[in-house]
Amino acid sequence: MPAPNLSRLAEPGRPTSIADEVAELDEARRVLRAGRPAEANAKATHYLAAYPKGAMRLEAEVLRIEAMSFLGGHAKVRSLAHEFLAAHPTSILSRRVRILAEQNAEGAVE
Repeated sequence: MPAPNLSRLAEPGRPTSIADEVAELDEARRVLRAGRPAEANAKATHYLAAYPKGAMRLEAEVLRIEAMSFLGGHAKVRSLAHEFLAAHPTSILSRRVRILAEQNAEGAVE
């Protein structure tokens, strides 16, 4: 199945829909699964900038943390995880973020 054309998404002044947001994050997840964490991180970061009030912001933040984990940015993962958990302690995604933070703790064995 070909990748969706995301060039039309998140254009300044263009109304967006939840479907647009989901498509953009799905693409970020796809490239992460394909072993391209830097690209996934860039796409998640783009989503956060393009959709400042997006419905999928928390998912994008967690995807960014996951991508950073694959990139070996352990200190950045811990920092982003701490920020996420401080801002969203009861989020359904908090458990996943805690696991990522633990996996990237100082002295953690990979």
